[in-house]
Amino acid sequence: MLCADSLPIFKGLEASLDSFGSVIKSPPATANSLGINPFQLMNEKTPEKRRPTTDQQPKSPAIRFNLEAVYQRIYGESPQVAHNAEADVLTLLLSAIATPADFVSRVDNTAIPFDTIKKCW
Repeated sequence: MLCADSLPIFKGLEASLDSFGSVIKSPPATANSLGINPFQLMNEKTPEKRRPTTDQQPKSPAIRFNLEAVYQRIYGESPQVAHNAEADVLTLLLSAIATPADFVSRVDNTAIPFDTIKKCW
């Protein structure tokens, strides 16, 4: 079994992702079309952290590579549900299929054996 980190893959595919935003009008599937109960998924959502406001001038926005931001650049809309395991996997898969050949090629080049990953607990 192999494991690959999608963050450097999406960073490497940034130019491709930006060009798809004008081509892909809607995602190929939604929670409803996949038979997922969106209300159940919303109840399982991790609450967002609140950040304190400051009086400083806002910096120019950096390009973000979290799953929601990547999906937003590809499809022009936010995923219906986010921040739970099943929804995140679907968002990753829908984002990866926007550039299938490039994504799979980069996964093949960066994948490492799963048993070499250090435990976090």
